[in-house]
Amino acid sequence: DAVLDKAAAAAKSKLGQDKASQVDMARDFIDKKVGSE
Repeated sequence: DAVLDKAAAAAKSKLGQDKASQVDMARDFIDKKVGSE
């Protein structure tokens, strides 16, 4: 989960805050698919 957080943070800084909500949605989607182990 920490890896996803880092990836999301990197994506946000790369894409800018206008894409932050999309990044969060993608992160949540991946989190659900992978499951929180």
